[in-house]
Amino acid sequence: YILMRQFYSGKINRKGEYEMKELENLIKLESTINRLEEELEFLKQEQEGVNNPNKPEIQQKISDMMKKIKEADMYFEFEQYEKAEGIYHELANAKIFFEEGDKVGNNLAECYLRTGNYEIALETYRNVLNDFLDTPYRLNAQLGIGNCLIQMGDFGEARRVLYLLVGQEAKYNKEEDKAKVIEAYYKIAESYIEQAKIHKDKTQVFSENKNM
Repeated sequence: YILMRQFYSGKINRKGEYEMKELENLIKLESTINRLEEELEFLKQEQEGVNNPNKPEIQQKISDMMKKIKEADMYFEFEQYEKAEGIYHELANAKIFFEEGDKVGNNLAECYLRTGNYEIALETYRNVLNDFLDTPYRLNAQLGIGNCLIQMGDFGEARRVLYLLVGQEAKYNKEEDKAKVIEAYYKIAESYIEQAKIHKDKTQVFSENKNM
C-alpha cells in the first residue's frame, strides 16, 4: 500500500518502481488464481449435479434414456437404421454419463455406415475408441474404421488399420472376437480387389484415349 502511494505521488526511485511492478503482477496473479478457483468450484458443483445418480431427476433421466436405448435397439435389429440413428444420436449427445454409452456410440456408427454416411461413421467409430478405452466394441470399431476407409477409397490406410487388428489375433479368445478377425481378413482382400478395379478402369480409359 505504501509503495503504491509513493508510486502515484512520484516519490519512488527506479528500484521502488521495479518492486511496484512486481507487486502489481502479484496482485493480478492472485486475482487470476482466485477467479480460476471459483470457476473450477462452479464446474465441479455443476458436474456433481449432472452426474449424481442419487438425485431423483437424474434417476428419471437415466430411466428415460434406457427406454430410448431399447427403442433404438429394436429399430436397429429390424434394420430401420435411419430411425435408430435419430435416437442414438440424441442419446450420444446427452450431457449425462450412462453405462451403455459405448454401445450407443458403436450402434450410431453402424447406422451411419449402413446408410452410406462414411465420413461421419468414421469419426463416430474413432470416438468410440478414444472415449471408451476398455469397451467390448473396440474390435468392431476398428473393423468399422477399415470398412469406412475402403468405401471412401483410402485403401492403404484401411489395410493399415485392419492389419493392426489381425496382428493381435493370438490374444483373442472369444469366438465373436475371432469372427471379427476373419471378417477383417475378408475386408483386407476386398480392399485389394476394389483398388484393382479402380486401377483397371483407369488403365482402360487411358488406353482408349491413347487410341483415339
